[in-house]
Amino acid sequence: MRPEKRWSDRPEDRRFAWFTIRALRLAPGTRALDLASGSGELLCTWARNHGVTGTGVDISTVFTEKARSRASELGVADRVSFVHGDASGFVADEPVGLAACVGATWIERFGDLGYDVVEMVLADQDSWDRYRAAQWLNLRRWLDAHPDDGMAAEVRAELTTGPARYARYQREYLGWGVFALMAR
Repeated sequence: MRPEKRWSDRPEDRRFAWFTIRALRLAPGTRALDLASGSGELLCTWARNHGVTGTGVDISTVFTEKARSRASELGVADRVSFVHGDASGFVADEPVGLAACVGATWIERFGDLGYDVVEMVLADQDSWDRYRAAQWLNLRRWLDAHPDDGMAAEVRAELTTGPARYARYQREYLGWGVFALMAR
């Protein structure tokens, strides 16, 4: 078994985080909005390495708490915040210089809101495998910590069937992309 790696520990993730900031020429202090922020690695990495500030939004309470912990761990909790909510309907309370969303299909709606896609990075199959495998590991850890939770049976069913379903039917067709947007 490979040792667990965080999102920002992988070379391709560090390259992406650096490339996005450099390609968009974002200055320290730029406000970012990270939609479907997951465990907060992207926003926390940008804050630590590039001085970005901002907000992450995720529908999962588990990921929102992980993101807050990660921000504290990296010493950036004073520059970033994480909100539990549905990213597809979230409206920032102030303008941002960068909106990011890794892996969500609804990002195309931003064109209707007056934003242009100015950069993108698409994952290869191995990156997608790592992304999905990390989800299964998190499910397993959650089950270990919450065996009597009301959702445990549902989470167990997903962990039991999800990896095989992914390998048989989804892997060939799924992936993720990151699209950088700028206001028109």
